Amino acid sequence: MENILKTMMAGRPQDTQLEIQNSLREVMQEITLYALSSSGFFNEASFYGGTALRLFHGLDRYSEDLDFSLREVSDKFDLSNYIESLQSSFDRLGISVDVGIKNKSFKSKMESAFVKGNTKALLIDICPDEKISRIYPTDRIKVKFEIDTDPPAGAGYEKRFLLSPYPCEISMFDTGSLYAGKVHAILCRNWGHRFKGRDLYDLVFYVSRNISLNLESLRNRLIQIGTVEDGDALTLADVKDMLLRKMDEIDFETAKTDVVPFIRDERPLSVWSREFFVDVISRMI
Repeated sequence: MENILKTMMAGRPQDTQLEIQNSLREVMQEITLYALSSSGFFNEASFYGGTALRLFHGLDRYSEDLDFSLREVSDKFDLSNYIESLQSSFDRLGISVDVGIKNKSFKSKMESAFVKGNTKALLIDICPDEKISRIYPTDRIKVKFEIDTDPPAGAGYEKRFLLSPYPCEISMFDTGSLYAGKVHAILCRNWGHRFKGRDLYDLVFYVSRNISLNLESLRNRLIQIGTVEDGDALTLADVKDMLLRKMDEIDFETAKTDVVPFIRDERPLSVWSREFFVDVISRMI
């Protein structure tokens, strides 16, 4: 039987143990997407977030989790309907993992699940011993995924295709709506003093590619959490002002340390400062 992990790992960065683990996680993400597609998951949900940006738009940083959103609000969606099919897909590919739902002690609009397996066992037939010798036998590689069951209106969607492990169709947010989700994260993610620098890294990506922000999607997201009043307009100038105020709260050196494990080249981080991001924000369209 073909070792699908070995096939998919071929050609991906494997110079360091960190790169090996990041590449393995990405392979597992792609297999998870294929398995979800095979189960009919994308008939009601769409893919968004940093991993969507990397896999389908060439973002040059690794991303940890898979983020999804229902296309319509539903209190009947049941993630458990997909777990057995997801587990079966990995089993058929000969990949030993556990798939399960993350149980929460409180009611939430987000449903969560995970795919996890023994890191060393998955890599044993792929990488030379010396490259994985420092991975503990108990280490687990984990792909977490979340589904927003109460999505705000206004997102746009597109159809994309994943080729590995096998061709499949993926429904995902269009780039303007992905952008809106990222700006929302920068403005509203609750990280205290540990600001998630990956959000800033992605902001530079969107701006550098002249992607237009989906203001309607962002406005509805901000209304949902009470940052903007229903009925109020939201202009690009308003968004820029909100982002500039957010920059006053950020320790950019700390933000850099969040990004480093997920990129191969740290040189772009050398210019990070409030002055730099003021310039980036001024170029948003």
